[in-house]
This record gives sequence, structure tokens and C-alpha cells, in this order.
Amino acid sequence: MVMSVRIAMLRGLRRAEERTQFADHQSDLYRQASYLESSCHVLLSEKARLAGSLQMSLNSISAAENLMKEIDDVPDAVLQVQIEQELAQVLWKKEEHVLAIRNLARQAESMPDGDERKASMLAQLVCYNDSDLTHTHRNGLLQGNWSSEARLLDPVQIRERYFEPATAVFSVARDLTSGTQAEGEVCYLYAMFADRQFLALEAQQPDFLRLESRFARRQSDLNELSRRLKNSQDPAHQQLKTSEYESERVLEQERVKLEEYRTSKDAFLRLAIRQLSFVLKTCDRHDDTVHRLCALWFAHAADDKLNKAVAEDLQRIPSAKFTFLSHQLAARLSRQSTTASAFQSNLKAVVHRLCLDHPFHILYQLYPLRQGASSALSTTKARRTSQEPSAQLTRGLAAEDMHSQLRKVPKMQQILQDLDLACESYVEWASYDIKTHDAYKKWAKNKKLPTPTLPDGLKLRALRNMRLPVSTCHLQLDPTCQYDQPSIPMIQKYAKEFRTAGGVNLPKISDCIGSDGVRYKQLVGSLS
Repeated sequence: MVMSVRIAMLRGLRRAEERTQFADHQSDLYRQASYLESSCHVLLSEKARLAGSLQMSLNSISAAENLMKEIDDVPDAVLQVQIEQELAQVLWKKEEHVLAIRNLARQAESMPDGDERKASMLAQLVCYNDSDLTHTHRNGLLQGNWSSEARLLDPVQIRERYFEPATAVFSVARDLTSGTQAEGEVCYLYAMFADRQFLALEAQQPDFLRLESRFARRQSDLNELSRRLKNSQDPAHQQLKTSEYESERVLEQERVKLEEYRTSKDAFLRLAIRQLSFVLKTCDRHDDTVHRLCALWFAHAADDKLNKAVAEDLQRIPSAKFTFLSHQLAARLSRQSTTASAFQSNLKAVVHRLCLDHPFHILYQLYPLRQGASSALSTTKARRTSQEPSAQLTRGLAAEDMHSQLRKVPKMQQILQDLDLACESYVEWASYDIKTHDAYKKWAKNKKLPTPTLPDGLKLRALRNMRLPVSTCHLQLDPTCQYDQPSIPMIQKYAKEFRTAGGVNLPKISDCIGSDGVRYKQLVGSLS
């Protein structure tokens, strides 16, 4: 409604000015009114397109295009580019894919990178607000994405023609700076393209497995044919020679096809992981892509060649991006009986960085793994079998190795000591059979009696001034890795009184007093 009123007022102003103009001479006011009315039409087209009203969007952008043609001297050529881009978006939404792509291609060709005036002017259009990404590169990315979706070009051609030139803009400064939001957006588009191609090739795997089987049979037949040809007395020598030639030709074609499939699949997988790592390094808008990166990485844990290649990619990702997957990372730790695999080396490097940078988001996950190793080891010794160690044991031993390495770091020693003591206290209190506590039994019968206190000798009573945040408070993730700030409530002590929540298992309720003076209620389940 507001936009329609603006357009009507600008149209009235333009027509009033048109009546006073001499011949074809356009006044500055007329040009400004036409320019502003065209801008309103572009905004109206964008809103209508996002709302799904494609016909209204097309009408608005066509009106804007006609207005720009009437202006003698365009005040700002940026608007013309906006009109062209919006028109391409509308055409794409109307499933006129070829027209949309041609429109972008024509626009990109008319705006060469060498034109500094156009490059600096059109940089305003880039939604990433980065002067390094010119209009041509942005159009190239959009055109590459659309060409991929419409399957108008081969994926390799799309990569070489559109994505590689766009990402080359950042290649010089990539290793010198932490990157920009613009680079993150470019890499995100590139990563999604590579991931789509990889998934498409994965879907074709059953066909290529059948081709491999057929290739092996042909190879066996060819070997048999070659053996028969060694017998020069065979009357069908010439016929066998022709069959051998034909078999070799077909076999070579199948070999090339299989090799292209494997090469393309590995290349797009490697490319997807690499670009996802740059996305996570350079911007914060797509942090959820860490799930896709880890999914690709975990699915190819047995591929040593790939894991050696992605070691650098994993290293460049800030450790904070991995904290949301700390349980999944810790669960895949394993101590190898022989030489450690490349996957385990990469995984342990990531977990080690997490422990150093964000200890309170990962160390609690390692503690039960270490305890599980002790239990599994005692069971193995009792059975005295020569079987392969269980997954629980290898996982726990790897966690114990990680703990030993961290204890060598001075800043981690006190944290590890306090965390182990706190976890032992929680386990002891959870395992305590409350029904044997005399004061509790009396209180359960008569609630007017004083609230029961923690049993004497319980480790929980001895926890004082710990270098651990209160386990039940929300600990905000800090990308700067500064967790010793006064604003973070640390464990000061535990209140002596406790209560129960009722029920059959009688879970205990204790109060942790933080360094900020707040009492944090904590529910401790029963392990008995």
C-alpha cells in the first residue's frame, strides 16, 4: 500500500513536470522522479517475487525497465544493474531458465572487470558488502548455480567457467587474513554445488558397480582369448584376432568411464570438504554447514588418502565451530592397536584443540569414556581371551591418552584435577543409597523435622572454590576462548542440605552455590 502511494505520487510529479518541459529536453526533477519511481518498482518486484506473486513482480520490473529507457541521462547506473538482476530472478522463478541465464551472461559480458569505474560502482550491489567481489563474479556464481540446477552445462565446465574465477579473487589474501563475509558466501555457493555433484555421483554408484563387474568379466574373457591366440595352429586365428581387438576397444572405453567416475567423485568430495572449511573459517552465517562437513568426513573415515588431504582443511576451522558436535567427535575416538589411521590422527587433533580452547564443552564427554575403559579392561582381564579389544575399550583408552596429553599443558592441570574430582563426587552421590540415610528416613516420615544434610565423608561436601563453571548454568560459547572471566559463575561450594524429588528411585536435589552467590538447583539421578 505504502509503495503504491509512493509510485502514484512520483508518477504524478513526473507527468506534471513533463507538461512544462520543452520538446524532448528533460529537467533534472523529471529525471530524478523517473529514477525514484523505477527504484520503487524494483523494490515492489522483489517483495512480490518473495511473496510468490510472479505476475505482479514481472509487471513491476517491466515498468522499471521502461522508465529507465525514457531517461536521457541516468543519474546512477547501479539501478540499471539492479533491474537486470531482478528481471533474471523473476524469469528464473517463472521457470524460464534459459532466458534467465542468458540475461545474466549478457549483463556480465557488458560489465568487464577491467572497467574500474563500473567495478567500484557495481560493488555496491554485492549483498556481501565486499569490494573484492565484482559484479561479474557475483553474476558468474549465480549463473553457475542456475546452470547446474537446470543441467545446461557439464559440472566440470560450470566449475571452470564460473566458480573458479570467482573464488580466485580471494586466493591471494586467503592465507594472509581470516577472510571476509564475501569469501564465505562465495565458498558456500561453491561448496553446495560440489556437494550436489558428489551426491549425484553417489546415486549412480549401483550402475558403476555393475559396470565394474562387467569390466572384470570382459577382462577375464580377453585374457582367455589372448591365451588361445598364442596357439598359432588355431584355424580361427584371424577371427580370434578381430575379436581380441574389439574386446580391447570396448574394455578401454569401460576403463576410461570407470576412471572418470572415480576421479570426478573423489574430486567433488574433496572440493566440497575444502570449500566447507573455508565457509566455516571466513563467516558465521553458515555455521550449520559443520554438520555436512562432518557427515562427509565421518562417512569416509576409512579413506586414508582423503583424510591426509583434509588435515589442513580441518585445522583451519575455528575450534568453536565443532563444539556442537563434541559428543559425536568424542564417541569416534579409538586407540589403534597398530599404526594410527589418518582419520584418527585428524580426529584427535580436532578434539585436542577443543579441549584446549573450550575445555568445559568437551571434557565432560571424555570422562565417562575413560571410566568405561577401566570397566572394559577389567572384564577383558577376567575373561583372559585373545579376542580383539572392544570398541568401548579402544575408545576409553584413546580418551585416557588424550587426558594424559592435556595434563602436560600447565593451564589445564588444575582444570583437569578439579573436573575429575567433581565428576567423581557426582557419581558417588548418584550411587549413594538414600534409603540407608538415617536422617533422611526420619525426615521422610515427618517433614517438620530439619532438612537432611549430605552424608559425612561424601566428596561433594569437600568441593570448594573449584576452577569449574557451575555444571547446570548456561555457559555461553566464547570464540576468544576466555573462560576465566568474573561473569562466569564458578563452583564455590555445595549446600549441606538436600531434598528428593519423590518417586521410586528418589533422585536427589542439591544446591550448588556459585561464585556469583546464586544457588543453582541440581537434580542427581540414582545409579543404585
